Formats: sequence, C-alpha cells, structure tokens
Amino acid sequence: MTDGELARAIQAIPTHTDELPQESRSPIGHFKHTTAELVGMLKFLARKAAVGRPRTAEGYLGRVRQMALVSLVESLERFFKEVAAVCVDALAPVTADDRFDKMTVSGTSLVGHYRTQTLGSALCETQVLTDCGEINKRFKGVLAPLAPAPGKKGVTEFKLLEEDSPDYRVRYSTLQLVWQLRHTVVHNVGVVTQSDAVKLRVLAKRPVAAARLLVPTEDDIRKLVRFLEQVADFCNRRVCDQLADVLTQVHGSDPTLIDPAERARYLADTFRVPVTVAGSAAAPPP
Repeated sequence: MTDGELARAIQAIPTHTDELPQESRSPIGHFKHTTAELVGMLKFLARKAAVGRPRTAEGYLGRVRQMALVSLVESLERFFKEVAAVCVDALAPVTADDRFDKMTVSGTSLVGHYRTQTLGSALCETQVLTDCGEINKRFKGVLAPLAPAPGKKGVTEFKLLEEDSPDYRVRYSTLQLVWQLRHTVVHNVGVVTQSDAVKLRVLAKRPVAAARLLVPTEDDIRKLVRFLEQVADFCNRRVCDQLADVLTQVHGSDPTLIDPAERARYLADTFRVPVTVAGSAAAPPP
C-alpha cells in the first residue's frame, strides 16, 4: 500500500463503530456490562487455548490479560466520568454557585456538545480521573452542599473515597495501586520500569522487581474484577445519596425548582438503587 492508501485506511478507523449497549444509559449498568464482556472474552479465549498448545497459549493469554486489566480499570474511570456528568446535569439548572468552576474544558471540546445540550458530558468527558485525590476533589466540588440559611445545618461536605476507617483506607490505597498498574501497562506496554517498581513497591507494600514484564494471572484478573465492582457499587451508592441530599436541600430553598417525585424516579433509574428526594421515594426498575 502507498502512504496515501495507508493514511486513508487509518482515517477510516474512527468510523468503524457499533451501537452502545442499552445498559449505557446507567453509569453503573454500563460499567457492569463492560466488565462482564471482558470477563467473558477471557473465559472464551482460555477455553480455546486449552485445546491448542498450552505453553504457547499461556504466553498469549498473559498479554491479553494485561490488555484486559487496562480495559477493566479504564471502565471504572469512565464510570466516574459518567456519574459526574449525571451530577452536573442534575444540579446545573437548579444551582448558581461555584461548584463547576474547577471543571475546566477547552472551547473545542465544548462546541461539540452545543446542539446535544449535554453539559455534564462536556465538562466530564475530557477529565482525567485516575487518582483518588483528584476524584475526591472533583466530586467534592460538584456535590458540595448549598450554603445553609443562618442557624440551619447544611448537607455535610462530601468526600467520595474516605480514609476515615481501616476498611476505607484499604480501599483507597488499593485503588491507588490499581491506577499505577494501569499506568505501567498503558505507558510502558507492561514493562515494570525502575520508576514503576519504586511506586508499586510503596503501594503494594512488598518487593517489586524492575525491568520485568507484568503478566497478570487468571486469578489476578478475577480478584481485580471483584475489587473494581465493589468500588463501583460503593461509589454509586454514595454519589446517589449525596446528590439526593443536595437536591433535597435545593427543594427546601425553593420548592418550585424541582419535582421531588420526578427527580427520585430519575435517580433510581440512573443509579439503580432506592432513593428519596425531599420525602419522595423511588425504587430502581426491575
């Protein structure tokens, strides 16, 4: 192929797409659908490899698991972005404070959302959420309580990934380790550099050799999936509860701004958990 033919072939790649799954309408549903697809793919390949040349196949499977690790972790990052977008879309029409000031976005990125009116996606899609501290900062701003009226108590300041108990600290530090594993595969194609080894040693609290290739095992992936699902479920519930609390506060300041029953139904459908907004309760769809 000529250089021009190759260029045209590469230019066509972005057009080779498929419809998003129905589950993508809910951030937690989208995350779980993607996770299930990746796990299913690995099981399928493992079955095929078992009837071929096992030793050769295991080497290939190690590389595939390496790539699957990245997709699994990035699915969690996408979940955080989609959840943040839901919060922006729910609160932007009914708040007039500085909660969105730190969510910067370029004009070029914003223009693409003008006609679709997806403000939440415009502000959140380009964010990089692969650090627990950054995730906490973003959600703390978006889900900040309204300023309480004099003499009244407001909604507690929000912190998504807590470190206030041993269990929470373990979750926080483990997730930081997961982000670093992603970095190793994405930026170094799975090679544990000296810099990576130092960071992984601190986060994993065990010796990590440098100048080695990261080769996740089948059990590694299985346990990673369980951990990521626990994190997603935990954060999904916490964000939904805090968003409901802030909307309840909005309704208390001006009952004409929102319909509590409609908002409760929307949150229950989006987050797939029971929720109450200003006394109106709703359950997720069956």
